[in-house]
Amino acid sequence: MGLTSDQPHTIIKVNQPLRVMSTLHHEAILEDLYDSSLYDQQLLKELEIEPYFSYTVAEMEAHAEKTARRMFEDMCQ
Repeated sequence: MGLTSDQPHTIIKVNQPLRVMSTLHHEAILEDLYDSSLYDQQLLKELEIEPYFSYTVAEMEAHAEKTARRMFEDMCQ
């Protein structure tokens, strides 16, 4: 049974503060972005695409971390 035009309409306004994501939620997002970036780099390395082909594991991890932080900051804006 839906509302008809002759029935009164009640509008309920709820004032709730904006919810801020927890630090744990931010960390989970960063970890997902890091994993995605590292996976992409591993694929590029396997395809022998420069400069990823010559990266060491430590360089790939550092690049993935920097990329994940940049992607996270872009998502927040």
